[in-house]
Amino acid sequence: SAEQGGSARLSDICRLARALEAPVRARLGEAFIQIGDSAVSPAAILGEVRDAYIARLAAYHAEHKLRARAPRAEIQRARVAPTLLAHVEESLADEGVIRLTGAHVALAAHAPADHLTPDQRSRMDGLARALKDQGLSPAGPAALIEAPADADLLGLLVDAGEVIRLTNVSLKQTLFFHAEAVSSGAEVLKASFPGGAAFTTGEARETLQTSRRHIVPLLEYFDAAGLTQRRGDTRYMV
Repeated sequence: SAEQGGSARLSDICRLARALEAPVRARLGEAFIQIGDSAVSPAAILGEVRDAYIARLAAYHAEHKLRARAPRAEIQRARVAPTLLAHVEESLADEGVIRLTGAHVALAAHAPADHLTPDQRSRMDGLARALKDQGLSPAGPAALIEAPADADLLGLLVDAGEVIRLTNVSLKQTLFFHAEAVSSGAEVLKASFPGGAAFTTGEARETLQTSRRHIVPLLEYFDAAGLTQRRGDTRYMV
């Protein structure tokens, strides 16, 4: 049953049946589906797991309408065999029913923007404007997030590419920057340190008139985007 994991290893079935793999596969027929390289699952159980997965995901979206994705760990069921879960997720993704992004998942039909009220749209625009005005020294999330939906609205701005979410790992802080401010910052650095001129973190901070709290995740973002390259304690524009 799905409660017991929902799948079995072919080798175990062969051992119990005292038969070789080929005849065992033939006898299992269409009532069983191969899962991965070495396991099978009853087609009925597979259908149950699939339906339950979609239902849980739909319930999550209904409860959190403004969130683009759900944590996969919340949608997966611990009692279902990992190989069976992986098969179900891969099948649903291949069929275009769900979108998998790392540790998150969403129904392909889920469109959070469709659920925004006029007030929420206005608030989202206000958050974007505030971040744009704050440039490369934006306030932390604690100062930005005033209402229950604000975190989800910021998430939608990130998904839209209007806002960039960065992390200062050493300070364990999440920071939100307006994408245009980040793009402008890259242009300023390019103009200030032309021709492969090396610069330190401190020099970049002074040039962009921001704080160490902000410059470290910004430079790491530029590194990852291929705009800057690190060489020891200095960087240069690529």
